[in-house]
Amino acid sequence: MYVTDLAYTILAHPVNPKLIGQYIVDVPDVDGKLYRKEMVKLAKTKGHGWVNYKYKNPVSARSSPRAAISPRPGT
Repeated sequence: MYVTDLAYTILAHPVNPKLIGQYIVDVPDVDGKLYRKEMVKLAKTKGHGWVNYKYKNPVSARSSPRAAISPRPGT
């Protein structure tokens, strides 16, 4: 699980702590989807929601489907 704020900055990352503090809105998934932008939009407009994206495993280089919940803080 990783955590971003509503300004698209990574606050916590379990695999790569070097990403903490980085602005990542323009980093797409393997298909080019800007899923983080979609996650923040859902949190801001609806309070929460699910976003599907594809993740490329940095060890195996394989991509796999993922889903992330996007809750707004305090909801």
